[in-house]
This record gives sequence, structure tokens and C-alpha cells, in this order.
Amino acid sequence: DLTVNKYSSFSNNYAEASASGTLASARGGALYLTDGTKAALGQDISFTGNYTSVNGNGPSQGGAIYVAANALAIDTATFTQNKATSTAGGQGGAVYYAAASGSTVTGSTFDRHEAAQGGAIFANGGGTFTATDTDFTGNTASANGGAAFVDTTTPGGATFVIDAATKAVTISGNTANGAANAFYFGAAGATASIGSSALTLRGTEELSLPDGFKFEMLTTGDFALNHNNTGTVTLVCQV
Repeated sequence: DLTVNKYSSFSNNYAEASASGTLASARGGALYLTDGTKAALGQDISFTGNYTSVNGNGPSQGGAIYVAANALAIDTATFTQNKATSTAGGQGGAVYYAAASGSTVTGSTFDRHEAAQGGAIFANGGGTFTATDTDFTGNTASANGGAAFVDTTTPGGATFVIDAATKAVTISGNTANGAANAFYFGAAGATASIGSSALTLRGTEELSLPDGFKFEMLTTGDFALNHNNTGTVTLVCQV
């Protein structure tokens, strides 16, 4: 098990690899949480300028954190300018979840991250992922999901929850492939049904989504866009 103390800071750490074909991999520039590792992260942790990089076609995942399994709770963390890059394209500029179901992020910020898929977060494995009182600003994906890529390959689809529970939440300036794009639901490597997937917006505080905010899904499926926010929401949904 791993315990990270309150106020810890992770800066300019990296995981690099280089090999031909798909043999090389780089995961978790600052933290790699292996299958079976139960991690307890203290409050007010910061991750700045960490990255993963592969000179080849192997996976580059989780510029700051790679979570192999088990739900991870992140509380009042600051993620800034982390990235995941590779010849084939990185996933999760800040955090990559191999099994995202049950994981939560609360009171945190994701600012100016870079990856091919999921500029800030790549959420795999289906189930429900919840981001409460958390801002996503200025994150960039060269392919899909400027703020988050939600992989729906797992049967049953996936749900990504944005909850403005106790503070105003801002989702702004996130782009993919050069255009406004915040959340992408689909399969990372193949065309597949999104199943019964949902982007859920809720809370009692204001949730600010700028003009041009874009949500995308891949191919067919029973899709529901749920909104039970009692604050103010501006949403442009282009599917």
C-alpha cells in the first residue's frame, strides 16, 4: 500500500521508453500504482510538469499518475502541465485509470495538460467516475477528449459525473484536434457501441461551460445526457 502525505509535491518527474514495435511502454510519470496497490493520497498535493514519453508505438499513459486497478480518491489536488506523448499518441496527460469505476476527484484542478486521447484524464474500464467541485481548463488532446476520454469498450458503457456540489465549477478552454472539445465517449482502439453511457451534470452551485463546449460519442448506443443541476448551465451538445 502507498500513503502520500498532505502537501506533497511532485514536479518534473518522468517515465521514458524507446523501442521498436509496441514493446516499449511508459506509465505514470510521478506515480505508478500497480494492480493491487491501495493508495491513500493526502489533501493539497500538487503534480507539475511530469510526463511519460515513448519513442515508438507502445503505450504512454498517465503523465502524472497511472492507476492499474482499485478505485483511487484524489482530494484537493492541483495538476498543472503534465503530459503523455508517444509516436502512436499518449493517453491521460494527467491521470490514466485502467479501471476507473468508483474513482473520485474532489476539489481539484486540471490545467494545461497534453495527450492524444484525454488531455487531462483517460478513464478506462466502464462504471462511474465522479469529479466533484473540480475545474478542467486549457487541456489539449491532439485526437479526442480535451478534458477527458471515457473509454466505453466495457459492456454496459460508462458514466462520467461532473458535480458542482459546494463551489462553482469551470470547464473551459479544452480542445481536441484543434477545436473545442471537452469530453469524448468511445473506444480507444476500435469502433464499438458506447452502451448505456452518460455525461451527468449535477450540483447546487454554478457549472460554467463556455460557448463552443463540445461533447462527442462514438458510433451507436443508448446515450443519455442527464442534467439535474439547480445552478446555471450553458451547454452546447454536438453529437
